[in-house]
Amino acid sequence: MFACTQLVEKRVRKLLRKKYNTTLPRFDVLAQLDSSNGTLSMGDLSQRLMVTTGNVTGLIDLMEQEGLVERHPHPTDRRSTLVQMTALGEQLCSTAMPAHQEWIQEMLKGMTEDELSQLHQLLGKTKAAIAAREEQWEKKRTRAG
Repeated sequence: MFACTQLVEKRVRKLLRKKYNTTLPRFDVLAQLDSSNGTLSMGDLSQRLMVTTGNVTGLIDLMEQEGLVERHPHPTDRRSTLVQMTALGEQLCSTAMPAHQEWIQEMLKGMTEDELSQLHQLLGKTKAAIAAREEQWEKKRTRAG
């Protein structure tokens, strides 16, 4: 599983850099914002990307300098900051997203529809099993600590 992920990621990183002069982490941020109508809190973004808030802060700093996103105070939570895509970020996302989907489809071209469906189902089951175990480990850690 890890080897497949690395192969796909390596190819996507290369193509994003070459065709859109961007990085996979920037693309991931834009994709997450796009799936949330363009705005997320820094905390939600961190959870969705499965990285620390410190990592997200540094990334958002760079993306803000590039004009891809902007920060706004949360209207009801003074401790929270919202990240929103700019028009430039939306433009990059709207052009890179379809290309990204095509790249993935091209990489999986040798698989039948049945095999792709089965793969999707099994990966979903794997993700759920790992998440359940992670929850159990977290409960044990909390009780022990």
